[in-house]
Amino acid sequence: MAHRRGEEDRPRFRSERFVRIDGQWYFNVRERLEPVGPFASRAEAEAALRFYLAALRGGATPAQALTQLRLARDPFAEDPGQ
Repeated sequence: MAHRRGEEDRPRFRSERFVRIDGQWYFNVRERLEPVGPFASRAEAEAALRFYLAALRGGATPAQALTQLRLARDPFAEDPGQ
């Protein structure tokens, strides 16, 4: 089995990134134990994941990326960090 660059040769456990719970969609990321969501559709969850990953690539911390995602979805949401 081919490994990603930099990974050791040992068993890895991977799971599905997108999950459906009670008719709503969520995505999983390494930085959180709980899935992120809910989203009305898988396509919306996929778009949200792309947004989250772009924020990380832009230098945001995981917590900042989640806050940016929440505010993008609901611009009137309060930031719990303030």
